[in-house]
Amino acid sequence: MFHGFGILELLMKNDKKNIFILFGATGDLAREKILPALFSICTKKIIENLTIIAVSRRNWTSSDYRDFVLKEAKLPILQRAQRTVKDQKNLDDFLSSIMYVAGDIQQGVYVYQTIKDYINTQKTKRVVAYFSVAPHFFQAMVTDGAKAGLWGEHQKVRVLLEKPYADNERSFSALIKTINDTIGKHALLVDHYLGKDVMQAIQKIRVPNKALETKIKSKLKHIVIRLFENNVADRRGEFYDKLGAFIDVGANHELQMLASLVAPLRGPKIQSEKLFASLSVNKQHVVPMQYQGYQKTDQVHKDSKTETAFEITLSSTLSYLKDVPIILAGGKGFSSYQSDMVAVFEDGSHITVTLKPREGIHATYPKIIENYPKPQEAYETIVEQAFQEKTSIFVTPEEAKHEWRIITDVKKAFAQKNIETYNKGAQVPEYDTTNPIWDML
Repeated sequence: MFHGFGILELLMKNDKKNIFILFGATGDLAREKILPALFSICTKKIIENLTIIAVSRRNWTSSDYRDFVLKEAKLPILQRAQRTVKDQKNLDDFLSSIMYVAGDIQQGVYVYQTIKDYINTQKTKRVVAYFSVAPHFFQAMVTDGAKAGLWGEHQKVRVLLEKPYADNERSFSALIKTINDTIGKHALLVDHYLGKDVMQAIQKIRVPNKALETKIKSKLKHIVIRLFENNVADRRGEFYDKLGAFIDVGANHELQMLASLVAPLRGPKIQSEKLFASLSVNKQHVVPMQYQGYQKTDQVHKDSKTETAFEITLSSTLSYLKDVPIILAGGKGFSSYQSDMVAVFEDGSHITVTLKPREGIHATYPKIIENYPKPQEAYETIVEQAFQEKTSIFVTPEEAKHEWRIITDVKKAFAQKNIETYNKGAQVPEYDTTNPIWDML
């Protein structure tokens, strides 16, 4: 069962619209990240005349969904004890821009047809559809949306797929084939770390900085990348248990962080695909870990061997990275949120890039200090650039294919190891810039 749009909503102002379709509109990602990003975009008027179509299987009206946004969405404005008249107007304008479609994405083309019928009544400038749902739905969503004519209605549609894009290497290859057959270049793979200000700044620093690039190409000693979180898997046990920490943060965020700092440059472009193709897993240096109590999480298998934290070492066949250990570590259930990377050079100097708790870049030589006191939220950048038809901050299918190859090798290596345990709330492991630390926990 689904609700279409009300008559009054269909007769809204006739200006040319930008339309954002949010599938999975009641999920954690929508509540915590995407809706706040959309609110900021609307408030700043970055994208003019924006209409948001929220899609979920809950049998609601648009009014019901707007109430949900007020109660559940992590909008900063809702956390304020007092709101100004301007604040209230911004909130009212945002809520009025939202329409809701109730429909089950697993039950054929009907929900997509409803959305298409609405779009056909509007003067439309650009349409961006965001798949904020579990990846095993993507294949059918792409196919059913194509059958309804939603993706191919005109050349104005962009389809954004949230990582990890699929459940395994085989299903990813099948998904890419379906995308190529139905959406083609208008489908974009999202890794929100690429939308972070500091990640974009690294490239701008590297391109003109010959001294830094010389050190990267000839003087690297080791690289350590960390991404530890203080949250746990309680709200999404079944989904997380199928993935694990390495797919969740290692095979996308951390690899993209690595690429931003050491991937080969061709002019102003970072060649991430070339770096990813060169990487292999040191199978002796992999440690899967799990916090105590994880197996008691709702919808997690009682004997689960899924890692909630990990440490691995990668090697590269690129000449300047040969014999340079690349250590990735991260996971859930730690005392704080820490996301950073450090590249240490043979002379002891280093460059450190921090994403959490505060974005910044610091290098001892060549001297670089870059701070971002109020960086733009990454999902805001993702949505903005999708509407502006900029594609450089999205993951290419080739990059994702290499990520899945690495995932497969890591999972095989994990299966040969006994999983280690750690206490929930454990301190984030430190690293020593003089030596790569192995077995950090």
